[in-house]
Amino acid sequence: MAQIVTLTMNPALDIATTTDRVVPTHKLRCEAPRYDPGGGGINVARATHALGGEALAIFPAGGAAGEMIQHLLRQEGVAHEAVAITGFTRESLAVEERQSGEQYRFLLPGPLIGPADQDRCLTSLAAAAPEAEFIVASGSLPLGVPDDFYRRVGELAKGHGKRLVLDTSGAPLKEAGREIYLLKPSLRELEDLTARQIRSEGEENCSCAATGRARLGRNRCGVSWRERRAPGNGRGGRGLHGDSGLCKEHGRRG
Repeated sequence: MAQIVTLTMNPALDIATTTDRVVPTHKLRCEAPRYDPGGGGINVARATHALGGEALAIFPAGGAAGEMIQHLLRQEGVAHEAVAITGFTRESLAVEERQSGEQYRFLLPGPLIGPADQDRCLTSLAAAAPEAEFIVASGSLPLGVPDDFYRRVGELAKGHGKRLVLDTSGAPLKEAGREIYLLKPSLRELEDLTARQIRSEGEENCSCAATGRARLGRNRCGVSWRERRAPGNGRGGRGLHGDSGLCKEHGRRG
């Protein structure tokens, strides 16, 4: 059975292409598109599988995009369980402009997922949880799903004695409750959560620890630096920082 079970409530069929230049009004001729299964938890399951680990991706799926996501996951050999819904799984479009190298990203809203379908997703998660070591809930919440939905996921994880890793933002992050083993916000999301600008790695560690203790009842927090250059990373690439235990004032190791 899978050591990692992921839950993605708002999956997307990611479509990527390129064009010479993005301008208004005119038809833009694009290259052949690339299709990828997307959504936070699905990406975690794909990465885990690519690294040789065992993961199960659980997500609601409907319409042609939902079928395509399942087809692509089968091609990759990623274990998954799709919960059928009547709505249509969303698509996202990324267009790279060749002249400038800039990328334009268009994210469509997810389908309306009612209480019955939400419960079915949690039922699937509960069925897979006993054999898992970690439950990873990642991504935004679609229409119809309340902001405190991840609180229910945390209670489910606690009931099964499992560790919950959460990666989300905005109101769902603020309403996630305290049953979280590891919180993984981006730098921007951590700033939104703490209502302060973070200018250094030291500030980030302290903010992580304070957030973990004050909002989540835990002190494990990892931050991905995306929109800004990671401290000490001259290449400006993505980095993961923020073991909250590094801040002695707010946190402790372990």
